[in-house]
Amino acid sequence: STDRFDMGLVGGQYLGFENFEKTGSGIWNFDGYSTAIDHLDIREGIARIDGVLNGDVKVFADAILGGYGSVAGNVLIEQGGIYAPGASIGSMTLNSLTLSPDAVFQVEVDSDGNGGQLIDLTTVLGEAVLGGILELSFLNTDVFY
Repeated sequence: STDRFDMGLVGGQYLGFENFEKTGSGIWNFDGYSTAIDHLDIREGIARIDGVLNGDVKVFADAILGGYGSVAGNVLIEQGGIYAPGASIGSMTLNSLTLSPDAVFQVEVDSDGNGGQLIDLTTVLGEAVLGGILELSFLNTDVFY
């Protein structure tokens, strides 16, 4: 199941919650804009940032960070953690990205139906440390035509 959470409610409606921990196998979609969340730990399942998060994000083994939003803090993908921008083809903007050894960077490639290609994108505004494993997924066989 997928649950949505409006990050903009933190610091307004929900006070005193600066650190969040995602557990369980489900999917959380973080929408909205948050200046109040300092840190998000993704320990299990999938977290999609579909808004703007100003805090740091840490992804643990077997957990996944995705979405099409922005993270203004630092993103650390631990060994065995997965970074998969978008929700299918999509893009994310990160302040910094560190992929530890044995972390996974999943990129999807598709055709646009007109002979062009679509690909997951990540814009890193600061430092990018790219260790780990690159996994490419071709969604259609006509990608190379």
